[in-house]
Amino acid sequence: MLDAGTFKGSAEVDNLREHAQREVERYADYMRKQGFCAESHIAIGTDIVDEAANLCDEIANDFRSRNFLPANWFSRTKDF
Repeated sequence: MLDAGTFKGSAEVDNLREHAQREVERYADYMRKQGFCAESHIAIGTDIVDEAANLCDEIANDFRSRNFLPANWFSRTKDF
């Protein structure tokens, strides 16, 4: 999420995108080390539900058998 109070222009969106990509890739690396097949995908938009639905649709086209689970479903702590 991007806080309108701290938003300082398009550079901030780029920073957010880079940070999000690093974080989801870190999580995907962790899941691969646990023996799971994992990929990382992000989306930046104004409606989180729409963005999540669009990502799920895109990913579903690439995989015949798939499950979508939130990251916090696997770990109760941020230390993974």
